[in-house]
Amino acid sequence: MTRRVSAPHLVDRAEERAQLTVAWVEAVAGTPRTVLVTGEAGIGKTRLLDTLAEDLTRTDALVLRANCVPLGSHSTAYAPLRMVVSDLASEVGHDAVRRMAGGSGALSRLLPDLPEQGRPAGPDGWVDNLADVMARLLHAASAQRPVAVLVDDMHWADPASRDVVGYVARMLRTSRLLLVASLRSEAGIDSAVQDLVDELIRLPSVERLWLQRLDGDAVVAQMTGILGSPPDAAFAEQVRARSQGVPFLVEELTAAGKTGDQAVPQNLRDVLLHGMRRLSTAATAVLRATAAAGGPVDEGMLVAVSRMDLASLRPALRELVEHQLLTVDRREGRYDFCHALLREAVADDLLPGEAESLHERYAILAEQQDEHGGSVVAAHHWWEARNAARAYPALLAAAAVARSSSAYGEELLLLERARTLWPDVEGVATEQPLELGALLATTGRAARLAGQYELARDLLSEARRRLAPSAGHLPLAEVLWEESLLLRSLGTAPGVEVAVQALLDELPATPSKARAHALNAQLQFQLHRRETHEAQATLRAAVEAADLAGEPAVAAHLRVTGAGLQLDEGALSEQAQASLGESWLVAEQLDDVPLMLRVLDMQARLHQARGDFRSAAQDARHGLRLAAERGSPVLILDYLVGGLCDAMIAVGSWAEALHVLEDALAVDRPNLERAGLHARLASVRAATGDATGAREALATAARRLERGPPDPSLVVVVATAEADVSLWEGRPSAAVDSVKDGYVGSGGHVGPHLVWPLLRAAAAAATAVPRRGRTLPIDWLAHAVDRQQERDPLSWWPLVLRAYLSEGDTGLWDSAVSATTGVEVAVLVRLQVLLAAASAHAAAGSRDRAAGLLADVLIGARTIGATPLLEAAAALAERARLRVEGLGPDPKPARTQPDPDGLTSREVEVLALLATGRSNRQIAADLVISAKTVSVHVSHILDKLGVTSRGEAAATARARRLLGERSD
Repeated sequence: MTRRVSAPHLVDRAEERAQLTVAWVEAVAGTPRTVLVTGEAGIGKTRLLDTLAEDLTRTDALVLRANCVPLGSHSTAYAPLRMVVSDLASEVGHDAVRRMAGGSGALSRLLPDLPEQGRPAGPDGWVDNLADVMARLLHAASAQRPVAVLVDDMHWADPASRDVVGYVARMLRTSRLLLVASLRSEAGIDSAVQDLVDELIRLPSVERLWLQRLDGDAVVAQMTGILGSPPDAAFAEQVRARSQGVPFLVEELTAAGKTGDQAVPQNLRDVLLHGMRRLSTAATAVLRATAAAGGPVDEGMLVAVSRMDLASLRPALRELVEHQLLTVDRREGRYDFCHALLREAVADDLLPGEAESLHERYAILAEQQDEHGGSVVAAHHWWEARNAARAYPALLAAAAVARSSSAYGEELLLLERARTLWPDVEGVATEQPLELGALLATTGRAARLAGQYELARDLLSEARRRLAPSAGHLPLAEVLWEESLLLRSLGTAPGVEVAVQALLDELPATPSKARAHALNAQLQFQLHRRETHEAQATLRAAVEAADLAGEPAVAAHLRVTGAGLQLDEGALSEQAQASLGESWLVAEQLDDVPLMLRVLDMQARLHQARGDFRSAAQDARHGLRLAAERGSPVLILDYLVGGLCDAMIAVGSWAEALHVLEDALAVDRPNLERAGLHARLASVRAATGDATGAREALATAARRLERGPPDPSLVVVVATAEADVSLWEGRPSAAVDSVKDGYVGSGGHVGPHLVWPLLRAAAAAATAVPRRGRTLPIDWLAHAVDRQQERDPLSWWPLVLRAYLSEGDTGLWDSAVSATTGVEVAVLVRLQVLLAAASAHAAAGSRDRAAGLLADVLIGARTIGATPLLEAAAALAERARLRVEGLGPDPKPARTQPDPDGLTSREVEVLALLATGRSNRQIAADLVISAKTVSVHVSHILDKLGVTSRGEAAATARARRLLGERSD
């Protein structure tokens, strides 16, 4: 049995909580309100009431809870109200209870601990006036403070308690009372409950709150809360499909999945099958036949499969609907299970022979209804019927249909089933025979496109060994190409490059399809190592071979790759755009969705590199819409998300970028490229002031890169994010280290559009550290700028970077400001340039110029929500004692000893205590902060001062007069 677990926070109920909040506000104002929280079992009614109780206990409210339990005929009258009455008596006092109770014997029994003098007088028998007494008590209590009465599972309440609830909801008119009762929406539990609801809902003070099932994103959010991290994509999809958004089922399946158990948990299975015990024999048979269908069924299907006539079938269906086991789609005339898991539980309960017989009938029926072949339904039923000879060809045909629809996950599932049947059909004549090596290759391709990269590697490697020599060179070349494409996701492809070279040596030099595929495979390895000249030569040969061999799709994919190669070399030529246009025409002619998506992704990258961020966003959005409509390989989907976010970050739409990134990263996928999405998330979080979130995202990106040798462009993206975060944290030395590691290792092999932001971080770090008394190891930086300018001679970036390295040359900074004005420059980069220019002018005494630049920074930073940048601008204004529009007429005065080293006020306090020899723990006690926080401050201080020890920090602080007049 799995242990039930819950997410730490209520998921996806913001609107419902807001509705309850409005009702509470009105109740507090003196208008009693009643809310009936309605929904199916497991939908989260109790969790919502628990959350409401938690919220109200933070106010001065009196929160009263009543829990009803299913005791049937053994229930005790008023039992759920016992605790409510007791709490009310404590609130209003025993004397008040005695005055209000009159002759209520019921109240006497509910308050056995009431002192004798406080007990209400009256006969021992029940007097039916407790409802009035309760109303009076609640009214009296609400005069002292607002009251919330929360009644859980009212569908199980005894008649007497139910009458009290109804009376209170109807009679109170001016009390400060909120009454919330939860009840199930299923029919047939108790007609008296439904009568009460129908009566109450007519009252203006009563409203119904329906709880709906969670959508897919909310299911993932709930799973993340339970697991503590985003779930694996396949696991998340499985739970979404099986739970159908019922929170209780999400919890149970997530808990079972953590242990690797994919079956319906036994305790949950027992709960689901409990309702079958009350069914007639005919209804049970129909329910089992419906379970075997695997989806909605109509009467005709059930007649054919169950072999019952309509006269017997319809009463059984009505019985199943009344017991809330099946639902009816009246427009389509179909029946389906209320919960997918209930279908699973009933199907699992079928005897083997019974199940096989039902599935065979459904398979025959599906084939009769399938005009074009390739029915997924027929393939599924032949598989479940354990008929290998019929299932194998049906699975292959259905997989082909799935492939044509870009449904790669479904294709993979069908092919995996076919692969397990191979031993049973080998050597037997089938309608669609497929040699094992070819079957493995096709399955491996589907796994790659579905994002199952390690499975794809294993399948393709096995396919290469299994391919029959008689198959010729082409199947081997196609497998090697597929294996080489895994470099992007796994970072390695052991043994593949040797096999590619061996095949190329064996192939004739004349153009052929096999040679085109083999050259394409060789190209992937050269691109991965960034062997530019070799890659260009191989690309030309591969395109020629593909064109002459009649492989337009391969040639088009190669042209997209060529455009990317030009981008990496900084050659943003019209030729690249023309190549993409040719590839798009081929993709449209062949209806090749993956090729379309690659073209749109590459176009977005080209626009981004040129500074046309809006066109980049437009192409990326086009690609994402197409992927949603037609399906997409997982890898291309992540590329498109990254391209869209780059464009949104550049124009300052950070909130939207965060939403897109967090949505994309809600589930975990294994590919290396996801490190780039986590790096982008870190950059945006840091720029908006979320340092903790930024570090968490960076840690995730670093862990992802450890999975295999990554592409150099990915290394640069992550290094840039690492450096940016270090700069926001005030650690320039760490920023320089990140930049140098990223540039030396990969910077020379990726496009200048990626390298420039990386180098800017190092240049900004150099500016952040005063040159006197220390230096940062940035001698390589000027050479790097020259090298990138050779690659990208028309860029404005060199002006900006040389201004950073000029030690405050205001002329160079004015040129940098001019260069970034009137052109498409990322908004944050422009604001950073303005801030650095303002700092240079302030140091040079050009106060008016500095103030004007700072005013622009303040406006821009507020617009995009760049909190750290805003704080840096305000700090500069304070240090330089500048009057800046937007900061008010009297900015805070600078300290007597201005801090030229960029230390914050808190860091100066820590430094002063550190200089007296105090330990981190002692400093923490003096400043009433944690020792861990002190450790972070000390690390920043050492970095900013350019020293390696606490003693050096103290000496440097005294020499530079950074400690002011503090003494101990």
